Amino acid sequence: MSQMKRCLLVIILCLSSQNAIAQISTTASTGDYASDLGTLVGVIKTQGFIRDICIQQFSDMQKRLDDAYASWRERDKPFLQEIALRWSLLMIEDAKENNISLASNAEYFTGEMAKLRAGVKTILSQGGPEKFKSACQQYPVGLLGEIGNIEKHYPEHVETVRQVKIH
Repeated sequence: MSQMKRCLLVIILCLSSQNAIAQISTTASTGDYASDLGTLVGVIKTQGFIRDICIQQFSDMQKRLDDAYASWRERDKPFLQEIALRWSLLMIEDAKENNISLASNAEYFTGEMAKLRAGVKTILSQGGPEKFKSACQQYPVGLLGEIGNIEKHYPEHVETVRQVKIH
């Protein structure tokens, strides 16, 4: 199995359970570069999914959610850029190893992420409209709090990923 597909498998497994958001936040490091990178990418993507889904459902929250998301991205910009770079390099490497185009690899990933976004929406809405709204109202607090600091919340994953040097 390619490294990129291992990453996607980790993301899919983390988001496929009933308690996906809680589970992805407690996924233990595997010590494997692709798997741990997949967890980090999944957590980052999930933050964007939650914001988008909440705005779609509760448009009156858009400014608050957008402001929190922008603050989070600015606060953690170096780390988010590092993970994005590592993911891009892994996609390039995977495309070369499997003799497929980078565009095909990116298209596959985009399709898988669209499925995951739908799963996150299902999970958020399972408790009914009031719990859904409450989760969206609490999103900025979690995002800008300790849990939203992915680099500190996932130290073993980050350590594993950083063992692979970027050239």
